[in-house]
Amino acid sequence: MKKWLLAFLIAVPGIVGFSQQTPDSLLTVFKKQKDSDAKCETLIGLSDFYYHRDPKLGIDYSNQALSLSKKLRYETGIAKSWLALGKHRMVLGDNDQAKIALDNSISLFKKQGDHCNLGIVYMHRGSLFGNLSKFPDALDALFEALRHLEKCDDAETNKTFSANCYQNIANIYNATENFDKALINYDKAIKMWDALPNNKVASAMNLASKGIVYEKQKKYDAAIDVYTRALSELKKLLPRSEVPMAFVDSWLAKAYFDKEMYDQSLERSNRALGVISKIGDQDLLASALQTIAGAMVYKGIKTKDANLANEGFGKLEQAIEIHKQIGNHEGLIFDFAIMTNYYKFISKFDKALKASQLSNIYKDSVFNFKNKQSLQNLEDERTIELRNKELQISKLTIDNKEKQKWYLIAAISLLAVIGILLYYQSHNRRRINRKLQNLNAELDKANQTKTKLFSIIGHDLRGPVSHIYQFLELQKTDPDIFSEQDKVRHNDRITAAAGTLLETMEDLLIWSKSQMQQFSLNPQKFDLAEAVSGIAALMQSQFERKNVSCENHVHDFLVVSDRNIVTIIVRNILQNALNASDEGSKVTIDATSSGKETRISISDNGNGMPQNSRDILTGKASEIDSAKSGLGLSLVYELGTLINARFEIVDNNPTGTSVTILLPAM
Repeated sequence: MKKWLLAFLIAVPGIVGFSQQTPDSLLTVFKKQKDSDAKCETLIGLSDFYYHRDPKLGIDYSNQALSLSKKLRYETGIAKSWLALGKHRMVLGDNDQAKIALDNSISLFKKQGDHCNLGIVYMHRGSLFGNLSKFPDALDALFEALRHLEKCDDAETNKTFSANCYQNIANIYNATENFDKALINYDKAIKMWDALPNNKVASAMNLASKGIVYEKQKKYDAAIDVYTRALSELKKLLPRSEVPMAFVDSWLAKAYFDKEMYDQSLERSNRALGVISKIGDQDLLASALQTIAGAMVYKGIKTKDANLANEGFGKLEQAIEIHKQIGNHEGLIFDFAIMTNYYKFISKFDKALKASQLSNIYKDSVFNFKNKQSLQNLEDERTIELRNKELQISKLTIDNKEKQKWYLIAAISLLAVIGILLYYQSHNRRRINRKLQNLNAELDKANQTKTKLFSIIGHDLRGPVSHIYQFLELQKTDPDIFSEQDKVRHNDRITAAAGTLLETMEDLLIWSKSQMQQFSLNPQKFDLAEAVSGIAALMQSQFERKNVSCENHVHDFLVVSDRNIVTIIVRNILQNALNASDEGSKVTIDATSSGKETRISISDNGNGMPQNSRDILTGKASEIDSAKSGLGLSLVYELGTLINARFEIVDNNPTGTSVTILLPAM
């Protein structure tokens, strides 16, 4: 790439970053100001305005700002003045003085902890090293600039100069022919410029810079495409885009020349030449003249137009003179190559030979220089590669730390999950243990039920069966022992015993079902008086044998409950009252209702209910005591529980007991 191309690329931030204020407006403000920090800032503003316009005048304003800032001990002004001086010295090519000025600025901004301005100074330091072809140092400075800009609180400064940094990083990769990285960083810069207001010029110039990459890769169509797009954008931004357009027109002219599109090349070169002449950049002027001369000469040769070729030769002589003045040997190689073809065209072969020899002499000179430069570039590329690897290692270290953090989080999460699972397992174990305990309790209860069942069977079935067996045995062995009257009486007793046995068996079946949890309630509305009368009638013979009267005071009384259970409960309590009654006494049955519950009371005049029997009936004890109560009070209590019945036991005055059955409304 030609020297002037790289110089322009490094200088792009300055060209697109001119002050928005005019020198006249700044001077008007300056004249009204007294010596102060604000006056220093105005002088620095004037210096910035002349950056890439008139560097010598810019240096003058920078020196004035530096002197005033030192007088006022305005540290920020001193640091900014050194920065301005460094920028102008770079434009003039005074790189040693530029480095000194930038180093002074960095030292002062570091003391102030000013990350915003440190980012700007390091960016220009990167540009300086780029101009000196010290590409690894340039990249170091640019990456340092990015680090400081990340800490800058001013969002606009951060974004603007970060875009500049990526742009210059791309320029360095372009210069070292690392084209892929160059294109990546140009795209990154374009994206950042597009996101900023009033920076379309910078965005367009980065797009055009991609064309230089394509041109070096001999992808001329791609180069022409991006140059054309960039010019289209820059045209919308005139007049402030006039100078950038001249550069892009020159690059586009060269691309057309390489494709032998001489008319288009001449059109673009002549358009750029007018602006370039005003800038005064001799290297750029010579390159533009060379492109014009080459297009005219080669078109003249192609069309056999001697006049056009002669006109091109005149332009070529101007380019050669400027290239010799500035010592651009690479430019002279192409100048004398064009001259060789021109002299061949006009049949002056001796001069063509001489021009060819001069081209080869300069080519050898450049070749030797390039060999040295190639070695330096190889070292630079190796250094850049090592720096990139260091950055990659640093990134991997950060990534590993990030991974370790996530691994730690994952491990903690896993431990938490394991803890939850262990807790859940422990909770389940406790729940299962409780179930097992309940099952064991139920098993114990079932065993108690079995014991109770055998006890009841042994007590309540033995008596009736024994009576029947004894009578039948006597009748079999000695039938004449009984008179007809005795036989009738004993037959009545056997019948009564058989009836009692049948009822007891039925009660046992009901009780067994209730103990096995297979008993289902059957609530219904029934006549309590009818049920109680039926019970009294069945037990009438028992009352008569014991000479105890049964008074039933229950009449026309409807209740809702399980009739079978109520019947069993009433019969057993009535049986218990009969057993407790003395001969000649009475048992009374009454019933009342309060709407919420029904009260059935059975009273006797016996010797009272033992305490153990009371405890069984009220659920305070579970021992079986059925010697005088059929199935016993245990059956009464358990069946009462099924229908939510309660029992009240009251001693009568002077003797006897009243047992009240409280049936809830269903």
